[in-house]
Amino acid sequence: MDIIKTNNIPFWVTLIAIILGLFCFAGGVMGLIDPTSVTDYASGADNLASAWAGRMAGTGAALLVAVWLRSAGAYAVAFAASIFRELGDLVAALSGTAEGFPLPVVAIVLLIDIAAFVMALQASRKA
Repeated sequence: MDIIKTNNIPFWVTLIAIILGLFCFAGGVMGLIDPTSVTDYASGADNLASAWAGRMAGTGAALLVAVWLRSAGAYAVAFAASIFRELGDLVAALSGTAEGFPLPVVAIVLLIDIAAFVMALQASRKA
């Protein structure tokens, strides 16, 4: 585990970064290849779906790069992006018309992102 261990970053934060990073990157790349595969795709909204996919792939890449760089500051930036991604998903979930993850799941992931961000920020200040 030393190969991915970052000073002052708890292992669970690294694990979340890897899981979310892979999920977001894979889903984003799939959406860039086929916009109709994007969650809540609306017919004729290929440009919007591609923009969503790019945001997902970019957030996933940032999380994975943070793990690779083993940098607390990079973790903080990547989780900041994840928080805003989840805020967008939260707005969609609150609309009542979204077909994505249910509101409780989005809220839990948002809280995890916030906790990871705070820990990464604290770790980066110690470095």
